Formats: sequence, C-alpha cells, structure tokens
Amino acid sequence: MAGCSGDGGGGSTDSGDGTDTRSDGTEDGTDQRSTDSGDQESADGGDGSTDSGDGTDTLGDATDTPGDATDTPGDGIEDGTDQPTPESTSKPPGEETSTADVEVVEIPRYEFSEGESYTYDAFFETEDGARESAETWEVTSVDGDDLTVEVRSEVDGETETTTFSGTHSNIYDRAAEELVFNVFAILRPPLRIPEMGELSAGNSFTIQSGAFPGEETDSRGDTVTVEVDGETNVNGVTCTEFTLVSDGESARQNSCVAEGYPFAVSVNYEDSETVIDLTLTDMTRP
Repeated sequence: MAGCSGDGGGGSTDSGDGTDTRSDGTEDGTDQRSTDSGDQESADGGDGSTDSGDGTDTLGDATDTPGDATDTPGDGIEDGTDQPTPESTSKPPGEETSTADVEVVEIPRYEFSEGESYTYDAFFETEDGARESAETWEVTSVDGDDLTVEVRSEVDGETETTTFSGTHSNIYDRAAEELVFNVFAILRPPLRIPEMGELSAGNSFTIQSGAFPGEETDSRGDTVTVEVDGETNVNGVTCTEFTLVSDGESARQNSCVAEGYPFAVSVNYEDSETVIDLTLTDMTRP
C-alpha cells in the first residue's frame, strides 16, 4: 500500500507502513523467524528505495529460527518447516506503481542525534504462520553528517544485533544492505503522505501509486485514497492517523505519523492473506 510499503532495498524490497493487533503476524510453519530484512533507501530522499528512495517494496528474506540449523526460510524446499519470509507477504496496496509520469514525493530529510533510539513491537502474519518481535533502532554515534546505528531484534528472548554506518541521507540504504528483516523500511513510506495532501480530520484525497518510486504495476489499482481520521495518541506520542485504500482492492492500511519523527509511529496493514502491525513502544529523543 502506498505509504505503508517499505523502502526499496538492497537485497530485499519493502512492505507497507498501524495499531497493535496481537491477532496478526506474518510467519509460517513452526519455526520462529529472525528479525532482519533488507531494505534500501535513497541517498536523496532518505527513505528506502534504490531509485528515488521511497519505501514501497516487499520485505526481504528472513533467517532461521534460533537453534534451527537445518532449514532456511524461503529456500524453495517444501519440507514443511520453512518459516514464511517477509517476501512471502502480500504487497500492501499502492506498493506497485505505474510507470506513468507521476511526480515522486520525497520524504523530508531527518538528522539523528547521538543516543536517539526507537523501539517497536512488530507482528507479522501470513497464511503460513506468525512472527512477533521487538525491533530497536539506536544511534550510537554522530560525527557531522556521519552516524552509526545499532539495530537490535529480539525474538523469543533471543537478541540479534546489527551495526552499520552511513550518512543522514543514506543510512536507510545501509540498513537495507545489512538487515535481513527490516521493519524500519515499512515505517518510512507513510511519511510521504503529509507531503501529498492536508492531514485534517475528515479530509480525503487521492494519490497516484507512481508517487512511490521503485514499484512495479500488478493487479492493484493505480490510485490510492487517503482517508484522514485525525489526531490520536499512541503510547504518549500525538500523531495524525490516516487510512490508505487502493483502488479496487479490499486491503487497507492504517498509519499514524508525527511531525519531526524519522519513522511512522504506527503502521497496520491487513488483506486476505497478510497482517502487519508495527507500534512504537519506547523511544529516547534529544
């Protein structure tokens, strides 16, 4: 879905930008999946696609359940023990765009501060199974335009840590290259919506899927309707909530964004096969 999908990425694509619904998730089988995903953001827009950097691709692949040394999710071998990879999730509406001449809307540049961090509860569910984790993005150092980020992914009490460096513009690309399961790519695209129309309660407007670069056209509609619900509070953060509905599609995506944040405060996406729920639960801000 436009705005929910993750930024296009190195080695993986992004998936859509919710509320905390503990009845949904994305994994399958009996293994619990790891929390990394590749997603690549552009150096100019700072979001996550390799072209102009938006964040509307499908999530990348995932790793095996801790302790499972015999199976690789998405390895193509139907042995009954594969966990669904983020790639196996359906693309949220608006992820696939036409190649028509549509002006690409960039995400405003954001500059991190040392010690800044964001933790999200992440829940994914597909017809194959479910996966729940806690995902933390922490900025460990900043030197001018350069910064280092540590991403911690906790699943079933086990934590995997990935560290990478870049600039304020390309750090999302670096995340796409280093992370196998990258929920932060899903949390970037909703930040485009405030640049496309007025987010006042009761307002609605239509946007073109092509405004989200790095996407391909499929059966989903070329237009997305934005329905603005208005302000709400998510774990102490006041944000503006809106729903995205693709033309001719039953899938819906609900996101909440706050001014001056590098990621959406929450993203919830549901269709007949997939549920994605990401909610900010803790943060440290300058």
